[in-house]
Amino acid sequence: MVSVTSANGQVVQLLTNPQELKPTVDVYPGDTELLDVAVRVDGEDDCYGWNDETYYYQNWRNPNRRLGRSIFLVDVIVTSSGKKSIGHFRVANDGPALASFRLIE
Repeated sequence: MVSVTSANGQVVQLLTNPQELKPTVDVYPGDTELLDVAVRVDGEDDCYGWNDETYYYQNWRNPNRRLGRSIFLVDVIVTSSGKKSIGHFRVANDGPALASFRLIE
């Protein structure tokens, strides 16, 4: 079982094998979709950056994207129909409890 904190701060329990998931989502102009930027596995201190490659690693832990316990700055750039939308966030992973893992706008 894997716990994932979504962009709105909710912790979601995932029971699925990551290899069974589709790694891409089509989002059409005018539609909205939550975009995950990091994952933290319940019972571990480290969190991991999230991208399309993440689906291919056990329990969504890409060792090349491992982040320790700290606060990280994240720039998210989404391009659609030639337009860019940019968001600036902090990923906080600054404590031992899973509640210490959160996204701050």
